[in-house]
Amino acid sequence: MNEYRIRSNGQIVSETEFRLYYPNISFPTVLDQATMSYYDADPVLYSPMPEAGLYQSVIRNGAIQDNLGNWVQAWSLIDWDQSTIDAYLAATRDQLWQKIKEIRFNKSINGGVEYNNKWFNTDLVSRSQYLRLKNKADMLVIGGASSDIILQANNTNILWKTMDGTFVTMTIDLINNLMNALDNREAAIFTKAEMLRAQINASTNPNSVNIVTGWPASFGE
Repeated sequence: MNEYRIRSNGQIVSETEFRLYYPNISFPTVLDQATMSYYDADPVLYSPMPEAGLYQSVIRNGAIQDNLGNWVQAWSLIDWDQSTIDAYLAATRDQLWQKIKEIRFNKSINGGVEYNNKWFNTDLVSRSQYLRLKNKADMLVIGGASSDIILQANNTNILWKTMDGTFVTMTIDLINNLMNALDNREAAIFTKAEMLRAQINASTNPNSVNIVTGWPASFGE
């Protein structure tokens, strides 16, 4: 949007506002320098907006003359007051914590768990099935061996489909170790989330905290 400075009072106006200063004048479509000078105004040239620092805002502050005598856009950096900083930090930390919880949930439910070079699903249905198999394994282990195969009701082997599409035979040892691996993964995910929460709460620039990397690996990573 074109801007102009009224020489008599230093007011900065848009082109539309300038034309309204002289409602009875039929200005040309393009307001050239000669026309501006005749009507006691100067064009305000573009000036890049400075980059705000942490806890600062950039505002327009009229116009200033450059070394060539041209009027250019002027900008000011305004420091935030403490109450604004506190409100910003509280909102930012809350937003980041919500994102951390989303990552934590996705890692926990959709990430899978690795045991013996195989990845197993960790969705809620799979977890329920693991518990059922664990209970069955606990009953079978009495008088049996950890390598014993867990059978289905029709006495056939339970072939468990892993996340890469291959199948493994479910044994007492496998389900026990799988549950241990799942517990360890859950603990690692929880610990990572809480560590990140402490970091964003302690940081004066929470957005500088990398909340994406450093989590336990998921299937396919």
